[in-house]
This record gives sequence, C-alpha cells and structure tokens, in this order.
Amino acid sequence: MKQLFYLGICTLLVGILTLAVTGAEMKNRYEFALADYRTMPEDEADKMTMAMLQTYSAATSNLIRQLHDRNMPNMAKVKIIYLLGELRVLAATGVLIENINLTAERMDPKTRIARWGRYPAQEALVKIGPYASRMIMNIIGSPKFDKAKLDGYAVVLREIESPRYALMKLQDRLSEIKGETLRGQYEAVVARIKTLYLGPIPDARMTKWGPKLSEEELAAIAKLSTTELVDMLRTGERLHASAALKQLKANGAWKKNFDLLLSIAAERDGPSDMIVEGLVSATNESASAEDKRLVDKFLDFLEAEIKKDKLSVSRYQAIRSIAQAVHRRRPLPTPSRPKLEIIKHTKPPYGHGRAISILTSCLDSNNRSVRADAIHALGAVGTEDLALANKIIATLETQLAREETSKENKADKEGLKKTIEHALRCLKRQLRRPGEGSYESMFES
Repeated sequence: MKQLFYLGICTLLVGILTLAVTGAEMKNRYEFALADYRTMPEDEADKMTMAMLQTYSAATSNLIRQLHDRNMPNMAKVKIIYLLGELRVLAATGVLIENINLTAERMDPKTRIARWGRYPAQEALVKIGPYASRMIMNIIGSPKFDKAKLDGYAVVLREIESPRYALMKLQDRLSEIKGETLRGQYEAVVARIKTLYLGPIPDARMTKWGPKLSEEELAAIAKLSTTELVDMLRTGERLHASAALKQLKANGAWKKNFDLLLSIAAERDGPSDMIVEGLVSATNESASAEDKRLVDKFLDFLEAEIKKDKLSVSRYQAIRSIAQAVHRRRPLPTPSRPKLEIIKHTKPPYGHGRAISILTSCLDSNNRSVRADAIHALGAVGTEDLALANKIIATLETQLAREETSKENKADKEGLKKTIEHALRCLKRQLRRPGEGSYESMFES
C-alpha cells in the first residue's frame, strides 16, 4: 500500500508541476523524469531525488507568489489554495492563514465530490496539520492577530487539535502571558472555541483543558483493565489520558506499573511530560531496595532524556521531575492546622546527591532555558549537608560570573542573573537557620 501511495503522489506531481501562468502561453514549466529507483545506480538516484525536490520547491514557491497577488481572481486563488493543501506545503502556511477567511465563489459541480468547501484555506490548513496549528497559536499571541479572522483561527485549531486539546494548549500559553492585550487575544479565541463547539458550560465544570469528565465517565474509566487504561493514556486527549494515568497510579499501583509507564513516556508522541510529573517522590535512605531501584531507574531515564536530541520528555519537565524526586513536599495548611510544624530530617532523601550532580551538569548546556531550569531546581531541592550546600552556592556564584560575560542579549542575561540570585538567596537562608529543619524551612516563603 505504501508503494502505491508514493507512486500516486509522484504521478500527481508529474501531472501538476507544469503550470500556465497566463492563458495558453507557458511561461513556467516544471518537469522532472521519474525513473525506476530499483534499477538505478545510487548516485543517479540521489541526483534524481534532489532534482525532484528542487522542482517541487520551485513550483510551490511560484504558487505561493501568485497567491500573494491581491488582483488574482477568486477561483484562481481557490484552486491554488486547494493544490497547496493537497500537497501539504508547509511553506504556504503563512499565506494560507492570510486567506483564512477567503470564501469560494463556486463549488464543484454536483455531479462529483466537491474538492473544496466554502472556506478552502481553512481546509488546506487542516490538511497541513500541527505545523499550521502552532503557527496560528503564535499569531494569536502576537501583533499579527486579526480579530476578523477569529472564527477561522477557532475552526482550524478545533479541526486539528480537537476542542478540548486546543483549549488546553491555549490555556497553557495564556498562563504564561502577562500583557493585557495578548491575554485578551488568547481569551477571545478560547471563548470562540467554547461557543462554537462546546456550547454553554458552567464555570464550575471547566478546567483549563475543557469540561470536566462526568461522574459516569470516571466510573467507567475506573472499571477498565490495565491494557485499556494504557491505550487510553496513549491515544486519549488530555482529560481522558490524565484520568487513565490517575487510575494506573491509584492506591500505590504506580510501583507495579512503573516500568510500563516509563516505556510509554519514552515514546516520542506519547503523553510523556504528564507521566513523569511527580511520578517518583522523595524516598528515605532507609527505604527498601525496590524503592531505591525505582528512584535510580527514574533518574537514569530523566538524565538520558536531557541529553537526547529527539526528546520524548521535555527538558523542562525532566529537570522539574528530577527535583521532585528528591524534594520532601510540605503538606498544605488547612483550617484545622493553619500553622505547620517544622519537619526535621536528619538525612537528605535517597538519590539527592546524584540529582544535584545531574542538575549541576545542566549548567554547561548551550540552551539558556535548560540552564535557567537547572538553576531554579538547584535552589529548590536543598540539602542538609552544609559542605554540599556550600559547594552548590559556589557553583551558582561561578555560573553568575559566566553569565555576565556571555554573548547573549542583555534581557536574557538579566533574566538568568535574577534566577541565580534567587536560588542563592534560598540556599543561604537555609544555612543561616540550622536546627530548624533547614531542609524544609527554605520552602516557607
């Protein structure tokens, strides 16, 4: 089937890459010879491959240039847009978004299946897929946002992502935006998706990913087998995947399913960040050998993820989860216990020294975000060992000096310097308060 599919694509390209720009006069011809790869010498096959790609690039660039012509007739634009969508031309995403509201003056005759609908550019963007979704989300958070295209943005995001997942991604971006204008743009698209596809939903039933699952849905998920839960975790949208993961971890079952969960997290298209978030928490040195094995395996996995080129778990989440694995969380205050007692620990959790070593190694990364995340984590994990705490402080002070002499722009350098200074304040405050359970005291403020 794959061979037939690629042969069909090649046949389509042979048919379409001869273009007439004006009337019957051929101004631009794009042709290539398609021979049998099975019988060709390798160097000739390589030349033919590159020639085909160059021809494809030249032809699609010509189509994009024509589409920028504001005087082009409506149906000529419609046919170019249809062609760019069928060929999934990533480079055309920008111009297709510009034409997202373009309405086709005519549909195909009723005697055959219509090739395009009322809004051909929206259909073409959906065919291009996630690349178009990301570009639209970037535009929503930029000065290029056009309120007149609000419905077009909502339609394309909904078709590519599904309403719930589109809402989740928009809400995640919204949580990072501080400017009122940009926040308003994201909120407008979120509201439009809810209105168009979810209907009126009470605020009490909304999460940042969409409506909460009903009690009936949660009860049905609780009855699923491990195999069915794993399938839902892999393929379900965010709310269902989260419910499946919660069930796999319920009542301590995460230890039994630990290896399975890590194998799913290693899949590039899986819900990796969701799985490793808080999967392993601080373990005492006196814990069982099996509990220590899980901590070691978890740190092995996350360390490997940070070093990979093609990531499954994002580096931000990997660094965050390393810190979570060795950070004893204080319980939140409640009305019955408004003041929390200081919790004293004579020893740091198991794997604490190794976690600090991994985080320290991240300071050598060329990626500024990785360095910033590692610095923040080093300031948060703490240590009971004064010598080790002083070593971390010395490392961060050295890093501060390195950042001041780096060639990055001024705003990035200032941001990293503030992150380092905050981490140093946390660690130095800890050293000034011996005897108060210093490992936990640093998290009070």
